[in-house]
Amino acid sequence: MAETDGFPGQRGSPKPYTLGPEEAPAGCLLVHGLTGSPAEMRPLAEHLAAQGYRCHVPLLPGHGTTVADLHRAHHEDWTATATQALDQLRQSCGRLYAIGFSMGTLVAAYLAVHNPDLAAVALLSPAVQFRNPFVPLASVLYRVMPTIDKGAPTFGEDTAEYVWAYRRWSTHGLGEMWRLRQALWPALDSVQVPALIVHSLDDPDLSTRTGQTMLAKWGAADKELLTLHHSGHAVLLNEEREQVFSTVTCFFDAHGGGAAQQ
Repeated sequence: MAETDGFPGQRGSPKPYTLGPEEAPAGCLLVHGLTGSPAEMRPLAEHLAAQGYRCHVPLLPGHGTTVADLHRAHHEDWTATATQALDQLRQSCGRLYAIGFSMGTLVAAYLAVHNPDLAAVALLSPAVQFRNPFVPLASVLYRVMPTIDKGAPTFGEDTAEYVWAYRRWSTHGLGEMWRLRQALWPALDSVQVPALIVHSLDDPDLSTRTGQTMLAKWGAADKELLTLHHSGHAVLLNEEREQVFSTVTCFFDAHGGGAAQQ
């Protein structure tokens, strides 16, 4: 990764990983966000693994290298990678769960639509309703503005080990995220996989209505919304993260659970 592609001070690793007991009956697939990497999912993966869940966190195409690679990735690549990873997890785990963060929530939702046997999903900062009105136009901007600077990093010294991300947005990547959102949206009315939705009202990227919008759109009657107030967009790294960890674990435990439920 070129030095200019990443945030100064980030210490996370972009490599995929698997945590938790090899013989765990329940497996979780965790999907990172746009321009991010598996590193940002590690705090939750470590928590779930300690509770007896097998956790696998893949690296999505176009990520973990340089932002130029993201210019060449498509949302079909992301969903194909996640589907393959879920199928691999299925070989060893009888109950399956999917967790997505930001753009990863769209991939997790895709998995729920196409894998109705999922026990539950958790959608953290769902990328469905943005404050910036230009997000839907990102693919149009690509020819004249391939990347957009993110500004100052929002992580601290205590969370730097969980960060490995590009410091610039790929407008092509943003466009692919929006295409996936639009392709999925009509199908969410009929999805029946139980869902936990997590959204912080002070998220600088998502509308304050995001959580309620996703809750209303998700077809399953079995769904919950956790509304935070001090977590920004990165709900797994900020001050309310322990509440997120425990809520996700309790929701999954209530829908089959890990080894502790045996």
